[in-house]
Amino acid sequence: MTTGGLLDLRPALRPGILVGPALTRGPAVVHLLKDPVTGVRMEVGAKEHFIITRLDGSRSLADIGTEYAACFGARLGDAQWQQMLRLLSTRQLLDGGRPVTAVPGGADRDAPASGWFSGTTRMVADAPALMDRLHEATAFARRPGVLVPLLAAAAAVPVAVAVEFGELADQTGRLYHQPVTLAAVGCVLWISLGLHELAHGLVARAYGLRVGEIGLRRVWGLLTYLYCEVEDVQFLDRRGRQVAVAAAGAVMNLLFLLPFWPVWALLPDSAQALPALGGLLLLGTAMALLNLLPLPPLDGYKILGYVLGTLRLATESRTFLTVAAGSLRGADGGARTRLRRYPARLRLIHGGFALGCAVAALAVLAGAGLLCRATLPERYGSWTPYLPLAAIAAALALRVLGLRAAATRARAAARKAARQPPAAERPTSQPTVPARQSGTPPQQREKGDMTTQPRPAGTAIVLDGVSKRYGEVHALDDVTLTVGQGEFFGVLGPNGAGKTTLVEIVEGMRKADSGTVTVFGVSPWPRNTALLRRIGVQTQTSAFFTRLTAWEHLETVAALQGADRAAARDALELVGLADKERSRVDDLSGGQRQRLALATALVHRPDLIFLDEPTAALDPEARRSLWSVLRDLRGEGRTIVYTTHYLDEAEALCDRVAIIAGGKVVALDSPGALVRSMAAPARLLVPADRITVEQARAVEGAERVVLEGGEVVIETRHANKVLIELGALVDMDAIQTRTATLEDAYLRLTAATPPGAAETAGAVGVPALGKERGR
Repeated sequence: MTTGGLLDLRPALRPGILVGPALTRGPAVVHLLKDPVTGVRMEVGAKEHFIITRLDGSRSLADIGTEYAACFGARLGDAQWQQMLRLLSTRQLLDGGRPVTAVPGGADRDAPASGWFSGTTRMVADAPALMDRLHEATAFARRPGVLVPLLAAAAAVPVAVAVEFGELADQTGRLYHQPVTLAAVGCVLWISLGLHELAHGLVARAYGLRVGEIGLRRVWGLLTYLYCEVEDVQFLDRRGRQVAVAAAGAVMNLLFLLPFWPVWALLPDSAQALPALGGLLLLGTAMALLNLLPLPPLDGYKILGYVLGTLRLATESRTFLTVAAGSLRGADGGARTRLRRYPARLRLIHGGFALGCAVAALAVLAGAGLLCRATLPERYGSWTPYLPLAAIAAALALRVLGLRAAATRARAAARKAARQPPAAERPTSQPTVPARQSGTPPQQREKGDMTTQPRPAGTAIVLDGVSKRYGEVHALDDVTLTVGQGEFFGVLGPNGAGKTTLVEIVEGMRKADSGTVTVFGVSPWPRNTALLRRIGVQTQTSAFFTRLTAWEHLETVAALQGADRAAARDALELVGLADKERSRVDDLSGGQRQRLALATALVHRPDLIFLDEPTAALDPEARRSLWSVLRDLRGEGRTIVYTTHYLDEAEALCDRVAIIAGGKVVALDSPGALVRSMAAPARLLVPADRITVEQARAVEGAERVVLEGGEVVIETRHANKVLIELGALVDMDAIQTRTATLEDAYLRLTAATPPGAAETAGAVGVPALGKERGR
């Protein structure tokens, strides 16, 4: 596209994309963006926000560029515009792109596991509909003539408690002698907590926000309370509205106490209900006011963050203190540079918040101690003021124990994952045969689109303790794994790792020395004719009837397999060779032969397909084209066992992969999980003429900075934060981002395992059923 053609474009942001107001995160100014369809959130810098907010379809890129130059003093070049448009298109933010669909079950998929002692339980099936009804029912309370007196009454409650504190504290102390009454007061306060959460939702709904979920949350088995999840508060255009949403809960707690005040005031001193009412008023007010403290995760902390316009105030304040401490020590020159990036206002905010948290924590401890001393019976002794401190110490101890227990469970689950399939794929008493479904036309699809048909229940392959030796060489050593029906399963490993031996044992071409192997519930050895009809095999060096046409070759293979001629026609169409049916096999290109080999393996419509590097020797375009065919097979519910040396291919196609080294399974999980398990940093590459190593090291979040060739390489686990800060130093089009891939995980996992399991049977003098392929 020419420069003029590019600048004449009038792109528009997709309707419904939420763009938040300016916020500070550390020293940087950022804006939040959210795709309401997928629920994905992202941060952009001030310059990107300037451009995004002007993509309304009425202005050309040239017009926006002129405004940009007037605001920032620099004009965007073609490369920068292309980078920006490519980024927006990749994130599906531009209108007119491919349809965007919500990820099914996205919220539930990432939700933490719930148990009896900790977790959540959804109580309302349609929370937005419930809030709509409550919004209509409480419309009268939003009128100024009603709302202003209610707010004034809520503000009067703490004043009344302060005036009557002595008497209320005395009555609360007497309440401790009445455990049944104390429990009743606790139940009433629990109802107040529920109304507290609903108040957040009601005010948010009044400002057009959505309540995502209402339910019960359990904490350590000791506390259960109602929660109301409000979405997108930070996207409200006015900070006052954000504050109103956060403060609504505490106001509701105070309003809840209003009916009890006249009853308490009118009761005689001898009334038995007086301690209950006094304790309810004092404890309820204390609960509301404590929630307004600016400490995470209380409402007061959210209010302060909204007022100051900051993201993650506590985390960023802790980072600021670390930078300030490093600057004072003078040991880290980069700390001084990072500290200078904080404007005076932000230094005051973060430093003041840290000091305020310390003072507030001490004040809360002191106040709680005095309250315990004033209300608890004297027989408990002089240690009562220290009861809150002891409670905090106990809570911290429980927290540490809980984290250790969670880490232990995670390690146990990781060990178990290598020996057991996912829950949806575990063996059933009668493994079912997947129904054959018609294939969809080959087309480029994302990996998430591969599940066009529901995955059948049960398992296809089970290996338990399988070993195989060739003389003194352990080709396989106690291999245990399971492949579920309908799964796309990859087998990866270096040459001589044991891949071919493993696959041929499962195919029934070799016998294991020990252990058990079942395929669809039966053993593949000795050769099982009935089982072979359900298996298709495509090898690297497939044999063809070379003097026949593609159609004649498949027709012959179909007859040998007991399939009809229609099966040959279907196989040709499935792999996209229908237009080559009259071409001789000798005349087909390498990519077309690979497709024909795949059709040969599929002609009898097998349920289990073994593919041995089907894209080897293909050019990139032919590889991608064949991927579409494989995805269609996966979409039909076929089970595919796939060996390849192309790690990008395995990452794009496979549901799970087993990495084999030295005859052992060293890793077994989804490609994404294997990559995440590395916890590897992202690598940001910037030309060395755009930024110095010292400048890069001063960027907050940079963990390691090296000069490689003509590029400064920044390693970080906070790529988004570092990108925003780099955007203030260099043009975004100059930055390349590289994240960890399956290849990185593969190299790390196989590097420590020397190749000791040679797979060449002839090398150790063992008779072979067919020539082994050394890999």
